[in-house]
Amino acid sequence: MATTLRHRAHDQSLLRLMKISDTNGMATRCSGCDQPFMPGKVDDLYSCLDCRFFLHRCCALLSQSQLPPLQSNSALHTHVLQPLYAPAYNSGSFQCSICWKTGRGFNYHCHSCSFDAHFLCGLMPQTLSSQAHQHSLQLLPPPPPPPPSVGSAICDICRRQIDHFRYRCGDCNFDAHPG
Repeated sequence: MATTLRHRAHDQSLLRLMKISDTNGMATRCSGCDQPFMPGKVDDLYSCLDCRFFLHRCCALLSQSQLPPLQSNSALHTHVLQPLYAPAYNSGSFQCSICWKTGRGFNYHCHSCSFDAHFLCGLMPQTLSSQAHQHSLQLLPPPPPPPPSVGSAICDICRRQIDHFRYRCGDCNFDAHPG
């Protein structure tokens, strides 16, 4: 395994392979997938300590090759989504159109309508099986606002309101947050 690598998302200098403990607490989130580092579970990362740029080893290696665009998909989005190594906005962040959380790392972006998705949200499967339900669940876009007398869609696992994309079983009207 290479101890240094040049990455398209950070062309200022080479990234060095190191242990999370070698960053003196500076490495808290991956600059790629925007997920936290989990000391003890995955200890290796690629980093530039000067810039405070850190990547999980798998994010660094996965994105070394050119990431392919996500083809249009009726459940996720109707246009082709282009991969970006940084948000398309001057603010340096974006709001994910799938989970509604703020993102700062690798993402998928639609230049036509400003649809944005975290790298991992963009790769969510269209259909999945869950231990929480006996049938397959289909990824669906956000539900339309309900009439006041009906109420919002509720997750059948955590019992909280669903305001964004969801997985649904049409046979049973079972809804679940993607997470």
